[in-house]
Amino acid sequence: TKAELDPVYESFFNEPNEAISFYIYKTNTIYTTERDITEGVIAHEMAHCIIDHYFVILPPRKIQEMLAVYADVHLKD
Repeated sequence: TKAELDPVYESFFNEPNEAISFYIYKTNTIYTTERDITEGVIAHEMAHCIIDHYFVILPPRKIQEMLAVYADVHLKD
């Protein structure tokens, strides 16, 4: 549930959670809720995972987010 997800997010980022899903490299885990999960959400979070494991030097955070959004938006192409 969102109530269970929020404390996990806050423990990693020390700020309130506004995300419905997130990926943490340190634990190699996608955190989400059954209610909010969609194909697009999982594609977006999997893209973050792939980016973190594929690039030797990580692109800037904004570029990582652009790539993850691209995976989500173009999932069915």
